[in-house]
Amino acid sequence: LERVAVFEMTDQARLACAWAPDGLVTAAGKIPYDQAADLVRTQPHRYSPNAALRPILQDAVLPTLATIAGPSEAQYLWQIDPLYDALNVTRSRIAPRISATFIDTDTANRAQRLGYDPPSLFDSVSGDEAYDSKQTTADAGDLHRISGLGRDLLDAVDSAATRRHHQLVARAHRSIRHHVERLVAHLHDERLAEHGLGRAPRRRLLDVILPTARPQERVTNPAECLARFGPKFVPSMLNSIDPTAHCHHLVHVHDESQ
Repeated sequence: LERVAVFEMTDQARLACAWAPDGLVTAAGKIPYDQAADLVRTQPHRYSPNAALRPILQDAVLPTLATIAGPSEAQYLWQIDPLYDALNVTRSRIAPRISATFIDTDTANRAQRLGYDPPSLFDSVSGDEAYDSKQTTADAGDLHRISGLGRDLLDAVDSAATRRHHQLVARAHRSIRHHVERLVAHLHDERLAEHGLGRAPRRRLLDVILPTARPQERVTNPAECLARFGPKFVPSMLNSIDPTAHCHHLVHVHDESQ
């Protein structure tokens, strides 16, 4: 901490206090540290901690069993851990916030048709990946050959070029690679679309598991989940999530008929 973690509250604004060897610098001027400590004790409404001291003040005033924190919060709470000993305050335990994504049966079936199993669901569907031999149809030999010919062409350009043509070769590399990959990706996507496995279904699946390209928990709330899934949402959540497991959970909320 390179500056005093205390603000002074005035009628007009919240002003950051500054550090000096011989006292605390406030809006009213420099105050010796022993007098500043007396002011904080007798007029606590005049001062407020910043983000680094606030968790320590909370633990001192309202001791709790655990502080529930997200990944970034947990990191900075560990960073300020030495301050607890310096201020003789017992730190509450840091418990990671539960993180989960909820999908219904239709979404689960759609993911299965696209070939995404739960462990790889987020990594696979979040990228608008180009041609992948593992996800293509059986007649993909010609696409492999096109990709191979593109690589052969790049190798031929490299072998024929001299140092004087460095910039020209670099531009040719980018252009050839871009157009070959784009062609193969489009051909691949057309074939997948014939089987209901094209790019559009991936995007629809992505809109469910990562709405607005963010985790569900960042853009939704329990009330929305109740409206979407109905009363079965609560037992599905309670039965599927282990609060002691430090991982991201994928919860399948089954239909009432299943």
